Amino acid sequence: KKRANNLREALQGAEDDIDHLTQSSKEFGQSTSGWENVSTGINQTIEMVDRLANGFNFSTDIVTLRADIQRLTDTSGQQLDDLTAKAYKYGKIFKEEPYKIAQAVNAMTQANGGSFEENFTLIEKGFEKGADANKDMLDQLREYPAFFRELGLTNSEAVAVMAKAGLCGLVSDKAIDWLREAQ
Repeated sequence: KKRANNLREALQGAEDDIDHLTQSSKEFGQSTSGWENVSTGINQTIEMVDRLANGFNFSTDIVTLRADIQRLTDTSGQQLDDLTAKAYKYGKIFKEEPYKIAQAVNAMTQANGGSFEENFTLIEKGFEKGADANKDMLDQLREYPAFFRELGLTNSEAVAVMAKAGLCGLVSDKAIDWLREAQ
């Protein structure tokens, strides 16, 4: 009888311990859930601040690019907005500095004619056809448009020469030098 009573008391103590552990684990679970909610809120706030900062940087980049293109091309209004948008877009697509693209388009337009739109299209085709194989197409288009005109080459033909030189493994600057000598 004594042993049975001792076992009953021990079982009652074990049941009390289990009840206490169950209650403690529920409280801990609620506490953990609360901390998870706080943690989620903090992470969302950090993401929002990061997006705002990136948006601000994007806006600043666009405003600066627009001002630079306006000084370069002396355009305004919708035409300036279009030039800025294209230069930025092509910069992202081809991993180039948007202002360098705008400079090349402007140099081509001023020296050899065509519209900004046509010359943006030529630069796009140049990237697609391998004219930038040597990573200097924009530099060549900024530096030599008057020379291309002297040779009687259109902007399209100049881009084609650079593409052919790149595909043949020639440094396009050397191809330009050869054209100069041949002139």
